[in-house]
Amino acid sequence: MPVHTKVLVLMEALWLPLVIAALVAAGLLLVHRPQISRRSFFIVIFSFALLGMVTGLLAGFSRTSAMGAVLPAILSLVGGLAIYIVSVGKVDQVLVGTCVIALSLNLLIGSTWGALLRSDFERGEKSANAGMRDALVEVQVREFRRELGLPESPPLLPLKKDTE
Repeated sequence: MPVHTKVLVLMEALWLPLVIAALVAAGLLLVHRPQISRRSFFIVIFSFALLGMVTGLLAGFSRTSAMGAVLPAILSLVGGLAIYIVSVGKVDQVLVGTCVIALSLNLLIGSTWGALLRSDFERGEKSANAGMRDALVEVQVREFRRELGLPESPPLLPLKKDTE
């Protein structure tokens, strides 16, 4: 498969989660009226939303159990943010809380999306393998018929006409 085709397939798989991460960040921004500039607030929320989406996608698409590594890392991040909340003012508390919400929502969405991508990939891989296996069986049957002196394909039987 050419590189440009791989890039197109990758972008086709990732465009929706990126849009969802941006929408979650924008939605949380609309719910809360920050005292700091909207642009910086959006950038901070979007970065956490994107972190959640990417982490979820990688965990969901992984064939191995990635949650054993992902969950402690996410809980450590949230715990660190909770300690930060205790030590700072009210404005930053709301910002950090909003970032945790964005991270959590996008982690859930990303892991679900990654699991769906993995199942589609595995289903396609199985169907391709089944098609190759069927083609090999067909070749073996044709070779066996040739060895027996028979035509490669069996003769087609005439269809019965409905007689009433």
